[in-house]
Amino acid sequence: MSNLALEYPWVIEQVEPTLTFLLAMFPDHEIVFRPFPEDFEHPKIKSIVRHFCEESRFTFSQNPSYISDYCRGVAMVCHRQYESHLFPLVTGKPMLIFQPIDEGCLTQNIITSFRELAVQLKTAINNVSEHKTQLSGSGLVCNPGNSVDYLVNNLHCILEGSRLPEWKQYNLDLVDSVDKCIQQNQCSYRPFNKLALAAWKKFPDNVEYAFIAAESLSRRTEKEFEVNPGLALLYLRKAISVISTSRNLHKSKDQRFTTWMKEQGVFILGALEVLGDRLDEPLNETERLFIKEFGTKKSSTIPSLSKQRLAVLSCHNGQLSAKAGPVILYGSGELTRKFIAQQKTDKTYQIAGVVDSSPSRHGKNLEGFVIDKPSILSNVDFPIVICSIVFSQEIYSILLQMGIAPKKLFKLF
Repeated sequence: MSNLALEYPWVIEQVEPTLTFLLAMFPDHEIVFRPFPEDFEHPKIKSIVRHFCEESRFTFSQNPSYISDYCRGVAMVCHRQYESHLFPLVTGKPMLIFQPIDEGCLTQNIITSFRELAVQLKTAINNVSEHKTQLSGSGLVCNPGNSVDYLVNNLHCILEGSRLPEWKQYNLDLVDSVDKCIQQNQCSYRPFNKLALAAWKKFPDNVEYAFIAAESLSRRTEKEFEVNPGLALLYLRKAISVISTSRNLHKSKDQRFTTWMKEQGVFILGALEVLGDRLDEPLNETERLFIKEFGTKKSSTIPSLSKQRLAVLSCHNGQLSAKAGPVILYGSGELTRKFIAQQKTDKTYQIAGVVDSSPSRHGKNLEGFVIDKPSILSNVDFPIVICSIVFSQEIYSILLQMGIAPKKLFKLF
């Protein structure tokens, strides 16, 4: 399941009858129930788990990694349509979209009855190999089923800097196009490590690319520090390594590196200290020297120095909206924090409130605002700004279903 905040309102009520049906119809199979991690403590989810806990073929998966569940599964049943989903892409096994409640969707791939679900699921299970063949010819996945072997067999080409004719290649010779791509990625607030590192390696004389690559590598969320600290440590070490290498190449520009380290590098070094202590990983010589020279600063997230500005875009007509006044923010993540901080300077919008669909966040404080339930939105007349880039379309659909007029809906850009 996806985050309940993004699912249709009826989904949570259909989970128990769907699980009951699957357990009855497929007695030779284990049924793995995998909700979104943030919903583990949702009252409805806890009730469902209690209801089926005595059933030996029912598994409530709380594994932070989906890999083992995906490897064991022969098919996936979900309630929401995706343009693409990792399960069928990485396993070559089918994903079935089950929507017994009519949402007005005309897509042929949606299953609308339990009887149809049983037929489709049995067919899908019996034709997994055929599905893999179709996937192989789709062009969506390269070398499905033998990607590791392919990598090992051609690793010498990568190490030698050569390439095979079937490999795609992207030209980095045009600095203007590289800068444009980097600017777009900087505005997303998400990592873009491959592009940033490729630009830095292609143009090592451009000091700015070293800063951009290090900043991208340091885009680690507070949740990532908790869930996957080893990976966060790896990326942060790479960020410091990029700065160290570039600094050694450009001794004449040492002041720029000093400024960057004092403004952002100290936060990376602080995170390295914390993660190193937690994982019992000693700092390397470069990291120790940098800490001795610049010191450290501790923060739940590493601030970005990118000159990013968030604009408000109308979901209704796609036009940028600069209309001043009070707004309600939908979402309580890092993007919301950044927008609130920006408005303290810009003063274009007055934040009237913050809502989020996750029950675990209700009542908590975010930058001086108490996070409320989305149900309050039906009683306010302010514009609603969707503070999510990844899930903006799903949230937009949910708000429309709540009866909110499209002209009142905006998103960050």
